[in-house]
Amino acid sequence: LEVHGHGLAMSMRHHAAYVGAAAQFTGILAFSCGTCFKPVLHVDFGFMLCGAPGGKALQKMGGFEHSDGFKLTEELVQVIGARHSREFKVFAEAVAEGMMAVRAHAEELLGLLQLSMLGSENSLMNCFCHPRGYPEAVLEDVCDRLRLPGGHSASHMPDQDFRDMIARMIDDSIDHWRSRLYDAYQYHFVGVH
Repeated sequence: LEVHGHGLAMSMRHHAAYVGAAAQFTGILAFSCGTCFKPVLHVDFGFMLCGAPGGKALQKMGGFEHSDGFKLTEELVQVIGARHSREFKVFAEAVAEGMMAVRAHAEELLGLLQLSMLGSENSLMNCFCHPRGYPEAVLEDVCDRLRLPGGHSASHMPDQDFRDMIARMIDDSIDHWRSRLYDAYQYHFVGVH
């Protein structure tokens, strides 16, 4: 902060505005990370549930992006606050609370998904064309990611263990090499900056 003249008041206003904007961004990002916990939901409907950047072939090999977490670049962490800062802890807690809320309402989510895939015109939508070959695999994946019964591989996990898993997922998602690879691909081959 500038200490001389009117600079202190102006710098404090800018600092306060930044802190407020960063806090809002952190809340939005936490919500996004919780809902984008791949592949429960994704902001791009084409990637909803079982799609992945790079198409089905890359998805079968693990996809471009980190499949056990979400995109959390170093730049996003810089805006939120350092990894061990109070702001980052608020972000991590918001992601965990969001995931616990999704988990608590999983029956409703699964019911909506089941209704959405009724009829061949719906079950053939890209978001239900699972690599395992049947649309119900989407429901199994949701159960697996939420560590609830009914999944393909995972079994039920107590709430505290699930929270611990989310904390590890957040740590593992920070600046993950697959996210960097996908961003480089997008930049060089698609022109996304």
